[in-house]
Amino acid sequence: MLKSLVRPIALISLGLPLMAAAADTQSELERHISYIKGEAAPIAPVKPQAKLFGRQTLATTSSLSGTLTAGKLITYDVINYTAYNEEPTDTTTFNMVMAGYSPSGPTLGSVSPTLSSVRSVAFARVVKLFNPAPFPEADLMCNLLLTSSDLVQGLNIDGTYFPLTQVGSSVKSGTTYYDYATVALDKVAPNYTQYFLDEHAFCTTFDSFNSTYPNGSTVSLTLVP
Repeated sequence: MLKSLVRPIALISLGLPLMAAAADTQSELERHISYIKGEAAPIAPVKPQAKLFGRQTLATTSSLSGTLTAGKLITYDVINYTAYNEEPTDTTTFNMVMAGYSPSGPTLGSVSPTLSSVRSVAFARVVKLFNPAPFPEADLMCNLLLTSSDLVQGLNIDGTYFPLTQVGSSVKSGTTYYDYATVALDKVAPNYTQYFLDEHAFCTTFDSFNSTYPNGSTVSLTLVP
């Protein structure tokens, strides 16, 4: 059912890490895409799924607070990418719009120095991931992904709380980084159809964030322990 990407995804490590015990040679973006496709070895969710953007807020205080300056880009064939400025999406082949922060491959957005433990954090919107798609909703999927050396249970972005599930980890230069996702697949009783439907529904959240915060806008960000 799942389509293998035919080319290496040497793109952005935009906070989209995902599978547990992933090989060190695999990029964060590759791990995240594998997870979005349901190919990773997911950890059973222990927290509820996030509400749609703007529906749930949580007042929180934490030393893991700072700001996120959102960067946006779109990839057209998992190799070529350009800045995303609301231009039409090329849906004839794989493409992914990212909105958030990644320090490498290419550099995208930024976070304040108080969030130096964050390796990447981003909303992802993926189109045409399967060929053929098992059902229509599986070719438009979205998620919120984080990679950080901190153990956290959620993110508070500009007053909106997003619960997270740890979905994997990796070790780089002796530091363990944990991969998190908002829409998570249950490892105990995986229901791929429901998982893809949940990701599809989360695209409403992606669209809300994308339209509310233009490219280059700065928002408050707190990691909730």
